[in-house]
Amino acid sequence: MSVEPKPRPIAEITFEQAEISFKEFLDGQGFGSELYWVFQEDVIIAPFGNIFVRTPIPEGNRERARECFEFGKRRDLGLGFCAFGILDRVACAYISLPKDELDSQYKLMLKSLKLSHTNPMREAKGISSFILWKIRRLAAKRSGVRWDQDVPSRKTFLPR
Repeated sequence: MSVEPKPRPIAEITFEQAEISFKEFLDGQGFGSELYWVFQEDVIIAPFGNIFVRTPIPEGNRERARECFEFGKRRDLGLGFCAFGILDRVACAYISLPKDELDSQYKLMLKSLKLSHTNPMREAKGISSFILWKIRRLAAKRSGVRWDQDVPSRKTFLPR
């Protein structure tokens, strides 16, 4: 996982400023500056590292990401912007919120904004079929493979 060298104190920045910093960070890493904000309801992590993203990405995801950011700011534990895959040449990202102060310390967030991406950034495959999505979701659940514990739910902003 590649991480920005110096996290910024979260109390000092807006979502827009944080998003611009994240886009510049990703662009500097060679991933371009476009983003899809996703939530657990949009992503399947399958065996062998396959990533599936439900398409089309809901239009309201960016606004939900902003609300998630504000929720994280109010909690004052820090938060992370993390990109984990590429869908149609666009980085897929989520906002990682620590569970508590200890989790914040483990994740090196410490009341700041942490920018990161997985390494390597895998190609994500879009799924627009409702039936195929349900089948893939069920197969992923049965396999037990999960690294998406940090991806927040669109409903609660916290990981499930």
